[in-house]
This record gives sequence, structure tokens and C-alpha cells, in this order.
Amino acid sequence: MKSLANNLTISRIILAPIILLLLLSSQYLYALILFILAALTDYFDGYIARKYEQESQMGGILDPIADKLVVIPCLIFFSCSGLLNPILVGILASRDIAVTVIRLKDLKKHEVYDKANMMGKLKTVLSFVILTLAMLAHIVEIGISIEVLGYIVNGLLFLALVLSLSGSLKFLKGSVA
Repeated sequence: MKSLANNLTISRIILAPIILLLLLSSQYLYALILFILAALTDYFDGYIARKYEQESQMGGILDPIADKLVVIPCLIFFSCSGLLNPILVGILASRDIAVTVIRLKDLKKHEVYDKANMMGKLKTVLSFVILTLAMLAHIVEIGISIEVLGYIVNGLLFLALVLSLSGSLKFLKGSVA
């Protein structure tokens, strides 16, 4: 557990509730700064783990959990604020939680942890983009109305959901086998 990659992942887990508290207190600039920091740790933990051969089963377990701890509460927050479609958020969050539970059960049975597929990685990046735009819209005038932004971020959210569900099909087929 004493690897830089795992420490970056743990820092993302620690940042998750702080980001949510900042959003709840309308401190969007600080939430955005910490959110971007969390997104960067998501990139760098994987990069460092691969480059310096620090990939571990623990990192493979914690990384997707850390992503979900950062992303899902933020999606729910912006859904409750009316910016994001609650149905899309609910389906995406439910899918993410279900896949995480299945992965942990599989790990218990087989002691092998599947790496995230490309669809899942793209979904995570899209989620980071959606949430960055949502936070930015509360900080600065981005030149479009909140209604237009709503269409843009919900379109991206729908795309993230499609990627997520299509990536899940491959995962679930392997899990059931």
C-alpha cells in the first residue's frame, strides 16, 4: 500500500467529501479546484502505477471506488440543483454502484480484479468534463445560458450513460461466466 499511485488514489477518496461539502455551501470555486485536483490524481495514479510498475490489486480496487466517491455525489448534487437530468444520473449512479458490488464479489470468489475497460475510462473522463462545466457555470459567465448548458451537459451525460452501459455488457458477460 506504500506506493505513490495508491497514495494519490487515497487522496482522491479524502477529497470526495470535502468537494461535496464545498458544493453544499456554494463554494463552487474551491470545489472546482479540489475537483480538478481529484481528476488529475485519477490520471496520475494510473500513469505512475504503470510507468513505475506499482500496479496492485489494492490500487485496482480503490481507484474505481475513489472515482465513484468523487463523481456520484457531485452528479446527485447537480441533479438536485436542476442542472442534470435525475433519471440519467440515477441510472448512471445505480450502474456504477452495481458494477462495483459485482467486482468486489468476483474478487472475493476469484481473487482477480478486472481492469477498467476503455468505455469505463471514457465515461469517467466525460463525467469529469460534465461536472467541471457545471461548477464553472456557477463561478464565471461562460457565454451561454443555463438552459443551453443544461442541454449540453445532459447530452454529455447521456453519452456517458451509453458508454457506461455498453462497457457493462462486456463486464457482466465475463462476470456471469
